[in-house]
Amino acid sequence: MALSTNVQLMFCNFFVTWTLVMTNEILHLDTGVVVNDNITKNVRVRRQVHRDMVGFNIEQKYDILQRHNILRSKSQASNMIMMQWDTELEKLAYSWAQQCKFVHSSNRKNVAGYSYVGENLYAGTGEFDPASVVQAWYDEITDYDYNTQACTGVCGHYTQVVWASSQALGCSVKYCNYLEGASEFGFNSGYNYVCHYAPGGNYRGQRPFIKGKACSQCPEETEFCVRHMCAQQPQLGSGSHWIQNSKSHLGLLFLSVVTLQLLQVK
Repeated sequence: MALSTNVQLMFCNFFVTWTLVMTNEILHLDTGVVVNDNITKNVRVRRQVHRDMVGFNIEQKYDILQRHNILRSKSQASNMIMMQWDTELEKLAYSWAQQCKFVHSSNRKNVAGYSYVGENLYAGTGEFDPASVVQAWYDEITDYDYNTQACTGVCGHYTQVVWASSQALGCSVKYCNYLEGASEFGFNSGYNYVCHYAPGGNYRGQRPFIKGKACSQCPEETEFCVRHMCAQQPQLGSGSHWIQNSKSHLGLLFLSVVTLQLLQVK
């Protein structure tokens, strides 16, 4: 069942986000806990829980990708690469979400065609807007000092979202009747939301991007500048051509059904 595009959580709900990147050793680890979460402040609606939820639908994937790229384009970076949706990373995220364990996965080296991938996690007890979770990760920018690379709170989700060289994204979710590891945060069941990024970022001692004129330091394989980001294709929007194609297919299917009905009437 699809989630509403509106944020729908009660004030009694909880969410927790973790981020981690690994190669041969842990390079960066940040954890965060929010109670009476700021994703839903000033919103009071009926609590809804979709216990049969497995994975995101096309519209939700589009919103997640679009929000990442909108936020990345705001960074005033010279080398920011436009993200594309990666189905292999989505499968990897789906596989881990199914485990119903609110801990970081260990199988993220040499997978999905990448040497390693980054990972952001979210757990929530009520209905939520997937894109707003991305926004909450990004909002850690207030705790991060670009010049000194100092972090006064939790910053790892933000730095991974805007890590310039992380150009592939795949996310998934599952509602877990028992979410292992969530009890220490005050709940036992909820949504297990996983996003994977490749190539993974959050290298200790490195900034997430280089400040400067947009697209002035793009990698060679990115020939175009789209919305202040280095892109491999001269397209507008989020760079999610597979979503646009899916929408076109749905439109053709609708027209076919209407045409068939008209023929039957005649």
